[in-house]
Formats: sequence, C-alpha cells, structure tokens
Amino acid sequence: MAEVLAHKIARVDPKTGKLEEFDIPTSLEVAPHLRLPLPQPISFLCGINNGPDGRVWFTNAVSNQIGRIDPRTKKVETWRVPTRASMVEDIFPGPDHAMYFAEPASNKIGRFDLSTGKITEYSVPTIAASPIGVFAASDGGIWFPEFTGNKIGRLDVKTKKVSEFTLPTPLATPFVLRAESHGSLWFTEFTGNKIGQIDLATKKITEHTVPTPLSGPVSVTKSPDGNIYFDEGLANKIGELDPSNGKISETAIPTIPGAFPEEIRFGPGNAVWFTELVTNRIGRLDLS
Repeated sequence: MAEVLAHKIARVDPKTGKLEEFDIPTSLEVAPHLRLPLPQPISFLCGINNGPDGRVWFTNAVSNQIGRIDPRTKKVETWRVPTRASMVEDIFPGPDHAMYFAEPASNKIGRFDLSTGKITEYSVPTIAASPIGVFAASDGGIWFPEFTGNKIGRLDVKTKKVSEFTLPTPLATPFVLRAESHGSLWFTEFTGNKIGQIDLATKKITEHTVPTPLSGPVSVTKSPDGNIYFDEGLANKIGELDPSNGKISETAIPTIPGAFPEEIRFGPGNAVWFTELVTNRIGRLDLS
C-alpha cells in the first residue's frame, strides 16, 4: 500500500498482520513547479499496483514521479514524468507491456514502456477534465474517470485515440474506475452518490444510487463472484452491489466516525481490504 503523507510504501502480512515500511527516494528537485521551500523528503503517494515485471508500481504526485519496488530485494527505482506539475495519480498495467498512469493537473494519460523506459503522454480532449485513475479493460482500452470533466474516457492502446462518454448526472465527479464485471466497467461517483457502470459493447452508462445519502463513494473493486464492492468515505461503510440486479447492501465500519475508507481491493483470505485515511488503519471485510 502507499502511505500518502509518510513518504513510504508498506506491506502487510495477511496472516500475521505485521506491517513493513520502505522509504521512497526523492530527488532534490522536489516540486520545482511550486517553487516552495519544501523539506526533504516529501511526497504524495496516490497510486499503487502490481506490474507485469513482478514489481510493485506507485506514483509520487508532489515529485512528479512514477516508481517501482522489487518485493524480493526491496530496491526502489523512480522516473520523472516529462510534463511538470502533472501531479501523477494512479497507475495500472496495460496489455502492451507498459504501465499507464493519470496526470490530472496536466490533463494527460501517461505510458511507461517497460522494455525501453520511455514515457509517452496523451492529452485528454476535454479541457481541465482531471483524469484521476486508469484501468485496462478486456476490450483493449485504457479507461479512466474524468473528475471535473464529468465523463468516462478511453484511450485506445493501438490507435492512441481518446474517446469520451458523458455521465447522465451533472457534477457527479467520477472518482475511481477499477472493476470489470457482467460486460461492464464499474466506477464511483463521489458527489453524485452513485455507483456507475458503462457497458463495454454499447457504451451506455447506468447509475445506481447508494442507499446512504452523501456517502461519498471513493474506490471500487470486484470479488471473484463478480460482485462490486466500494468504500463510502463520508459514511464510514463498505458497500456491495450485485450486478445482476443492481441491489446494494452496506456494512458499517466498526471504528470511530469519520475514518474515511478510501482505497479498496480484493485480496488474500477471500476478503476485501481497505485503508482508513483518518484513523491510519488497514481494514478487512471477510466475505466467507
């Protein structure tokens, strides 16, 4: 997991609960676009994912870098994104032996070629759309939510053409798209208080309202049975959506109000794992 403010990558043993932390190197050219006397080290680690090279990849928004850590040797490497002030966020492996990442501040999608180390950037057509996530779908496209553009975007891996699809709900702020199930991609709408789906074949967008008002759904994941799980950052709950009928159920998190769960993934032990931003904890919801 990425520790957003602590300048570290962490690993938790699902059997023992033991936590290990690894420092992330940052060059002296920290946030040159801000021209502020920021102390060293500093970072804002916003995205983390496994790569096809066996490494764990992450983004460092403040230093405008992407990086990777070898789980075996714990060696850390970083690369600076060409466009300054991109505030790189989220990273995902593509089908073409590359890692794709979002650049919300520069309005681009980046690609890191694992064979050559070359970084290429592709502009999003909608001005100030703020792409904040990336996901490689089975149709060969790199999909991403446009936070302020109120659209779902798709980068064709072969042609590099970007297509966009507008959400039915105005100002819904689509936040995270990170699940594919029942022929659709699934994403959260933070201010829209909905879970959205876009049909891969027809591109039709359907929205499902979260039962708790103002729940602030943040992240989304899929379990092996195809159900969609999401965290409700403002409601302190974990939600489950059945794609076959759109029914949503919710489970309250047993910690102080305002824990703000904001990252969720299916993981070991037939469970969904999530982070609690405010309480500085890792949570686990057993599905068995």
